[in-house]
Amino acid sequence: MHAEHSDGTTQMLVTARSRMAGEISIREFKTVTGIVSFLTDCGFTKISFPVIEGDTVRLPLDT
Repeated sequence: MHAEHSDGTTQMLVTARSRMAGEISIREFKTVTGIVSFLTDCGFTKISFPVIEGDTVRLPLDT
């Protein structure tokens, strides 16, 4: 997942579950429910995602 800033630049969105000895454990989403829950917690009110590998979708963050 990537976050897109208003100036058009993008940044990889990485979430960490825990830090161990200075390392970040990257969170992997294993279920649709996990992705939806994460995005809802981030403030998204409309969620959609591609089901075909390689496709992309942009989600606007309602503020």
